[in-house]
Amino acid sequence: MTVNHRAEAEKHLSQGSFITGPDAAHPADPVATDYHLRMAQVHATLAHDEESATTLADLRDANTKLRNDLANMLRIVVDHVADNLGRQDLYSWRSARDLTKELDAYGMNIDQAVDERLEDRDIDLRQAWIGPHDQVNPITKKWTDLGGTTWDLSRPWIDKDGNTWEWTGEFDQGPLMHCKETGSTSSLDAIYIFHRPLVPGDSPEAADVPF
Repeated sequence: MTVNHRAEAEKHLSQGSFITGPDAAHPADPVATDYHLRMAQVHATLAHDEESATTLADLRDANTKLRNDLANMLRIVVDHVADNLGRQDLYSWRSARDLTKELDAYGMNIDQAVDERLEDRDIDLRQAWIGPHDQVNPITKKWTDLGGTTWDLSRPWIDKDGNTWEWTGEFDQGPLMHCKETGSTSSLDAIYIFHRPLVPGDSPEAADVPF
């Protein structure tokens, strides 16, 4: 039988307050009052312990659920990243790579888990992380973007404002270009988006690209 210790404590407190004794000058029965107060204290302590145990059990259940939910979410994220890295589509690859960087910023590195998933699928790890169209020909200094346009990075490129951009020799999801006039550095695709049309710096003619 389950005892409601909180109710028992309240009952003893109530009884201890109203039980009378034979002494008219002191109507409360001291012995009975002391007994009921002691019993009330016992039941109150047991009630507190029960509530603490219930709270602890609830916290454990919530923690277990949170861990399971986190594990399932991690599995889904790792699958998503591995799928998109292995697909070798530039937009999918960038989405996956940006997601891993964002997680890194919050101390949640999943690279090892992604590597294991890629290995399970017989996908080359190095190529998966390098990404598509991520290399400049070291001899010709040419790079082909996702749209199929080949860029000659051995020559400077001039944007619509007359700024001259030259390849830094570095790559981060695209060739990194340095502006001689402003000193800024930006990826070639960003320059194309915000500063087109671009023309070769060593030619007065418009660039031989569909921009």
